[in-house]
Amino acid sequence: MVHRTQRALFMLLLRAAVMVVWLSASWRTAAQEPGESPPLGIAPAVELGDLVGKRILEVEVVQAGRWRSDGAVRSVRVGEPMTAAAARRAARELLSTGGFADVVAYAEPLRDGAKLRLEAVPRRLIASRRVVGSALEASEVWQAAGLTEHDELTEAGLVQLAERVGAVHRERGYPRARVVVETRDTDERGKVVLVVVVEPGPP
Repeated sequence: MVHRTQRALFMLLLRAAVMVVWLSASWRTAAQEPGESPPLGIAPAVELGDLVGKRILEVEVVQAGRWRSDGAVRSVRVGEPMTAAAARRAARELLSTGGFADVVAYAEPLRDGAKLRLEAVPRRLIASRRVVGSALEASEVWQAAGLTEHDELTEAGLVQLAERVGAVHRERGYPRARVVVETRDTDERGKVVLVVVVEPGPP
């Protein structure tokens, strides 16, 4: 009888602990604002190879595509040893600016030391959005796009967006639909107007 009571109490406490963890995770997700930077608790990818411990002689930030965000790194100093902690510190600094969707850190040999190379994917946030020329309702286009205001955009994402919008037009009977996706800068740094231009063609 005592054994059963202890087991029942243990199971009750275990369920309570699981519920606390679940509520904590849910609160963190709900508290994150739309378009907020990726959580910095997630460790950025780091590939240092056998250069760990070498002196960092240079920090280089390489930004993919035509967009540019503030890529200054101040948290890692030239001359300090190459470590995973230093690489992650630099990557998190870039992510914390809100100007990047992803950052991967690499180490490359450089003379008698190493270069810390950070490959960063710039991002923009949607300030507003427009659909021009579509034969479909704008709501249907945005549902296919899967984007709302304040969502994140990357240049690779723009290509995928055009493909999704073109696909929904073909499904609705416009096999020759052409889609061009444009972004226009706003007065707010890092925010753009997203414009989807559609030439539906004959049904």
